[in-house]
Amino acid sequence: MYTPIPDSDGEMEFPDQKKLSECKIGETIKLSGVIHSSDNFLKFLNSKNLKLGTILTVNSIEAFDGTREISYDERTSVTLSQIACEKLLIQEIIVN
Repeated sequence: MYTPIPDSDGEMEFPDQKKLSECKIGETIKLSGVIHSSDNFLKFLNSKNLKLGTILTVNSIEAFDGTREISYDERTSVTLSQIACEKLLIQEIIVN
């Protein structure tokens, strides 16, 4: 697995990955990493049964605050805040 090295400003680049907060409605994506994880955030993900490799679909985005409604596995409507979406890295899935 690729481990990025921070630049002089402390920023890291994740090739072939983007934040869930950058996804559009209807995109099918795979959860591939977390940024700045804390025990509380990891517990939050665990409570939602979100783990690396989970395939997600973005169902809606709240224009006011960027909250996203996603679906995955047997869950048809899970709401994630903009803060949570900023910390989740995803890879795009090409659906044929």
